[in-house]
Amino acid sequence: MKNKLLILILLLSSAAFAFTLPTAYQDQKIGIDKDAKLCKLFQKKAHLYEKTMREDIYAKKTLESYQLRAELYCIKN
Repeated sequence: MKNKLLILILLLSSAAFAFTLPTAYQDQKIGIDKDAKLCKLFQKKAHLYEKTMREDIYAKKTLESYQLRAELYCIKN
């Protein structure tokens, strides 16, 4: 009787965790959604920054950084 109860408890607890943990597909979809949002964000940021940026080396490097990050996140999509 103890063995049956123990097996029942193990089965129920493992079944409960199986439905609550994200699957690999869900993790991948979340990553893709995050990459798409970051792609749009850095494209917009680079575009707006380019319109109002100063004319010095630091501003140019900042713009390059935004453009590079936009390119990296957009490639992942």
